Amino acid sequence: MKAMPVASDVADGVKQKLGSLTGVQNLTVTSKRSVITVTAKIAPGSLAAVRDIIDGYKDSGFTVALDRRTNA
Repeated sequence: MKAMPVASDVADGVKQKLGSLTGVQNLTVTSKRSVITVTAKIAPGSLAAVRDIIDGYKDSGFTVALDRRTNA
């Protein structure tokens, strides 16, 4: 049986994937229990790619929330 990943490891993976995108700035990824929160300044043209990456974690057992309060 495969071990459940640790939230901080999943958060690091999310940060690495989102950080490699053009148009994502001031990226902060935090984790607490099974919730991973992403806060970033996201250019409108990059929003779809960000959502695709976040959607890839739907079946991971973690909730990935996008906070766009600082959206570009």
